[in-house]
Amino acid sequence: MAEEPTLSPEHGIQTARGFTLVCLGLLLVVIGITYVAFWAVNRNSFPKEKPIATFTGKDHGTTGSFTVTGDWEFRWTHDGDLKQIIWKREDGFQSLIMEIQRKKIRKYGSVNFDKPGKYRFEVIGKGNWKIDVYQF
Repeated sequence: MAEEPTLSPEHGIQTARGFTLVCLGLLLVVIGITYVAFWAVNRNSFPKEKPIATFTGKDHGTTGSFTVTGDWEFRWTHDGDLKQIIWKREDGFQSLIMEIQRKKIRKYGSVNFDKPGKYRFEVIGKGNWKIDVYQF
């Protein structure tokens, strides 16, 4: 009958340094697997945004026009007191964000929109502002 091998101290981790190295090695393996899995699953999951235009101004102002096809988004920042951000399409359609009682327009934000066309913004308020437009 063959003897079964027994584990002796020579076969295991014998020092704190050895234990630390094994733990760090396992942590690196887990991080590597997580990174590869995230990359493989999400590389095409997010819409690719393409910058279309950037507009800056101070106080009241109207921007130049820009053209979008399909889904798009604009993001704004400001350091003052904006009352309205209006986006107007060439055919007369318009929509807006406006300050309401006790609820000011945030210092930054974004709006997603799905109607293509040629647009421009009208900003009403005080202070510096910036609007970035992205196409998806």
